[in-house]
Amino acid sequence: MELIETLLSFSEKAGEIARTIRREPKLFSLLVEEKGEEEKNQRFTQDFKTLADVLIQEALRHHVTQMIPSLGEHVHGEESAEFTNTLGERVIVQICATKEETATLLEKVLDGNREAADLLAAVVHTAIIVKPDSTLAAKIPKIPLDNLGIWIDPIDSTGEYVRGEIGKLSGSIYSSGLPSVTILIGFYDRFTGEIIGGVVNHPFAVYDEENQSWHGEVYWSVNYNDVKVHNMQIHKLASDATRPVIVMSSSEDVKVQEMLGKKFDIVYASGAGYKLLVVALGQVVAYVCSKSSTFRWDTAAPHGLLQALGGGVVVYRQLLSSAEDNHVSEDMLKNIQIKYNKPNADSPKASLQWSNAGGIVAYRDNKEKPRERSSSKPLLTLCETLARRAGKERPLGGFTNTSLVLLTPPRVWAIDNDRRRNMHHVFQMRLESPAGSQVWAGHFREASPRDHGEFPLPLCSKETKGGIRVKLKGLGDVSILRKDLERPFGPVSIDIPLADNG
Repeated sequence: MELIETLLSFSEKAGEIARTIRREPKLFSLLVEEKGEEEKNQRFTQDFKTLADVLIQEALRHHVTQMIPSLGEHVHGEESAEFTNTLGERVIVQICATKEETATLLEKVLDGNREAADLLAAVVHTAIIVKPDSTLAAKIPKIPLDNLGIWIDPIDSTGEYVRGEIGKLSGSIYSSGLPSVTILIGFYDRFTGEIIGGVVNHPFAVYDEENQSWHGEVYWSVNYNDVKVHNMQIHKLASDATRPVIVMSSSEDVKVQEMLGKKFDIVYASGAGYKLLVVALGQVVAYVCSKSSTFRWDTAAPHGLLQALGGGVVVYRQLLSSAEDNHVSEDMLKNIQIKYNKPNADSPKASLQWSNAGGIVAYRDNKEKPRERSSSKPLLTLCETLARRAGKERPLGGFTNTSLVLLTPPRVWAIDNDRRRNMHHVFQMRLESPAGSQVWAGHFREASPRDHGEFPLPLCSKETKGGIRVKLKGLGDVSILRKDLERPFGPVSIDIPLADNG
């Protein structure tokens, strides 16, 4: 409960920082800088970070360190702590021991505007305490804090925050504007990478026209040791009356939109955090993003909400592959959930090492239909639709220099099964092509007289004498001889003669 109270209280302070900065246009103009090339999100030609982003992120680090010292060094976020003011001066933003010291530091960022610096420092150092409902709090399981890490996105949908518009409604969903801004704090197991819970603060949830002011909402969850606790209201899915509704970015791949548009109504919205939130709120059945344009800090907090509701956030490409082979199941969905503890291997840019490579699909359990599990009809329909699209694709096809690289020599272990001794050769391989690379672990089994190789999708294999016949999606079959797999030293490249499947 200490963790949830700490994060809830901070999220409300963060919401107040965001609203305070937006209140004064003259103040706000001092606080915005365009991100550098290495920091920009690849989807946008312009991206911004604001002092709100940096201040909230560093304030969380300070707040958590004070309340739960062991967690302070494990707070990770999108923004660097460095901010450049309009005079070109670079300042490392941090929260100091006193309000006066923090104000003095912020004054440098604000071009000497002491009044604005005092205002922000006062908000940062104000004690705000938010406690979870006592009935729900009693259900929160004890979580070992020493194992936790935290992902924060201080201001998700920064572009909409900068523009500051009231927003446009499409049904019950805002397509743009301040309501698409969220503050995201997710916590995960540093060893397994599994999400444990999250806090999503919606600082501009309701606009009071009479007072011309904004009011926020905050949602939280814990999912640990099979105990699920959350403060979300279980709404009836908006899609029940007509076709299921999914949410996407307007920049989503046109072919994906066309394919899913045959079975779903599509609404468009800004902000990954907001799109994930409307899934959790039951306003849509899913959020699909086929591109690698979201990041761990975008998905961690709402992923926590969705898992507590029986849903999740899975890798789009892996779901597509599994759907193509009719392997959609509860266990499969569990195995392809986004993990939060390890960066992507071989990222072309440092800024992409924490991207959700392979895209994402977010879904929630439909509690209005208790007989259906989280892989309910809307999700199955989505999978079937994606599978039809996958069948028409050859993601790595057309390249004659594609190869499988043996990364580790086979490691042999034995299982005695019904008095038959089966030798298992365990190895790791990488599929490489000009289109990219992916890594799989696999093994082949000596089970007289045939050998059998097993790979997680999108590789699958068939029995063949003297080796493994591997089927690559869209590439046809290729035989890998056992003698190639059993070479004792170094990586072994095995060229693949590709079949042109049209």
